[in-house]
Amino acid sequence: ALLNGACLAIVDSDTVLQPDTFARTLMTHRVSVMFMTTALFSLYAEALSEVFKNLRHLLFGGESLDPGAARRVLRHSAPRHLLHVYGPTETTTFATAYEIKAIDEQARSMPIGHAIAATQVYVLDGAMQLAPTGVSGEIYIGGAGVALGYLNQPELTQASFVADPFKAHGAGM
Repeated sequence: ALLNGACLAIVDSDTVLQPDTFARTLMTHRVSVMFMTTALFSLYAEALSEVFKNLRHLLFGGESLDPGAARRVLRHSAPRHLLHVYGPTETTTFATAYEIKAIDEQARSMPIGHAIAATQVYVLDGAMQLAPTGVSGEIYIGGAGVALGYLNQPELTQASFVADPFKAHGAGM
């Protein structure tokens, strides 16, 4: 935010846990872009409706989403852009994004979207080969946003990070 000329509002946990105080704080600071965990988004889908509808971007992610919460936000307090994001801790904040514009009434889950810039996302089978479309596999993420490993934990790094088999320069994923 700061590198792009925006202000950064840091909200303490006591404020976040009080819906009215949280809403007032966000409105006072004229927050226009917000990232929330999925649990917090779902909890506050109605309580922060006045805030949500004034946002340019509302991003949420971190765990599985109940589409009902996103449906309520789209119907009653849609921000300009509502984004479901996905990414494990090893990719900083997130590695994929999906803009939600509509949700089928029968939907039971939400897509995680497409890779963000400078990121590659693969679904691989047990032999580390690309899984065909529609076939289950493991998600592997590569690119500039992937951590180099775990600090002072070489065994965990070796177990969790692998060389990217699809990049000639051997970048990790």
